[in-house]
Amino acid sequence: MDTETRLQLVTRNLQEIITKNELRNLLETNQHPRGYVGFEPSGLMHAGTGLIVGQKMRDYADAGFHFIIYLAEWHGWINNKMGGVLENLSTAAGFFKDLFTALGLSEGKIEYLWAS
Repeated sequence: MDTETRLQLVTRNLQEIITKNELRNLLETNQHPRGYVGFEPSGLMHAGTGLIVGQKMRDYADAGFHFIIYLAEWHGWINNKMGGVLENLSTAAGFFKDLFTALGLSEGKIEYLWAS
């Protein structure tokens, strides 16, 4: 995939790009840059998170990024989310992974990293 196509994928549906030239340079010099997003599960995933954020992560993966989804259930535990019960937070994080996988973000395309 050429640089301009990759750049279009990474920037589509964004309102603001602060350093577009740096991004273009990154895509020209690195076929697999790393990117990540972290989620502290405090309950069920909001549909907007799954659909909007999920699509953007898929854009990054399709553009060749090594993209990591960090499931920060431990952070939810120390912040006393879901009653401070780590098992509940781990279950919620598992639902996040399942939903992202159903949206086409399977392991192999995306790396899932758990806090625990």
